[in-house]
Amino acid sequence: MQAIDERLYTPIAHLEEIGSDSFLQYLDTVKALDCPSDLADRPGCTWAGMISIAAWRGDRMLRDVTTRYAEVLDPQTLQLIQTLRSHKMFDILKVAEMNVETNRQMGQEDLDEMSIGWLLRGPHEASDYYIPFFTDLRALAEKLGIKPEEPDSFFLEKG
Repeated sequence: MQAIDERLYTPIAHLEEIGSDSFLQYLDTVKALDCPSDLADRPGCTWAGMISIAAWRGDRMLRDVTTRYAEVLDPQTLQLIQTLRSHKMFDILKVAEMNVETNRQMGQEDLDEMSIGWLLRGPHEASDYYIPFFTDLRALAEKLGIKPEEPDSFFLEKG
């Protein structure tokens, strides 16, 4: 999966892939506490942490867009941004890393086997939160004319 290979630097470039049930199933094979091999020397690097960082960063960006452009954005776009920012899946993404720690504190012994898919989906079907969130995100990207960008160095600078 190219989105994983690129470590989700540019999720906007892979919304069709990331927002699918098959991608979420693929995430069942990606361990939450693993780290991409080229970042393995970074203390504390985990997929769960990277997902949380990306979600918080995305939320800040949406907040900034709303703050800066509220007077010129149409009401439907503003509503779509609000829908995304208050979406349960966005909250799940933001607390992915914290949920690993919560499971540790609750005494779960097989944390090394915890997958990103399980962490993001939990007991829910992909159609409950996951797919609708990425469908809305794709709609916002199209509405705003957001194009994929080159991978940035955000994650490489962390740590």
